[in-house]
Amino acid sequence: MVQRGLVEELLRSGVIWMCALCLKCKERCPSGVAPCDIILELRNIAVERGLPFPEGYSTLMFSVLEQGMIQAPQEVATRQMELVDREKLGLPSATSPRDMAKFSRAMEKVME
Repeated sequence: MVQRGLVEELLRSGVIWMCALCLKCKERCPSGVAPCDIILELRNIAVERGLPFPEGYSTLMFSVLEQGMIQAPQEVATRQMELVDREKLGLPSATSPRDMAKFSRAMEKVME
C-alpha cells in the first residue's frame, strides 16, 4: 500500500497495529527488506496525527512501562497438572528492581 501511495488508507485501516514487531521479517529476508521499520514509522505517524489505535493497546504499553513486559510471569501447568513458576523450573527472575529502574529511565528518555 505504501508503494502504491495509499499511506492515508493504510494509516486509517488499523493494519499497522497487527504486526507484533518480532523482527523475523527483517532477520529472514534475503533482500534485506524490513517491513517492520516501515510499520513502526507508520505507527509513529498515526500517533502524531491522533489517529485511533486498537483498544487495549494503551493497557499493553502501560504494562510494559510498569513491569518491563506485557504481562507478569505466572505459574503454568505441567502435563501432570502441577503448577510451576520460573523458580521451580530453575529459571532466573524475569526482572529485578535494579533492572526495572534502568529500564524505566531508558523508556522515559525515549518517550520525551
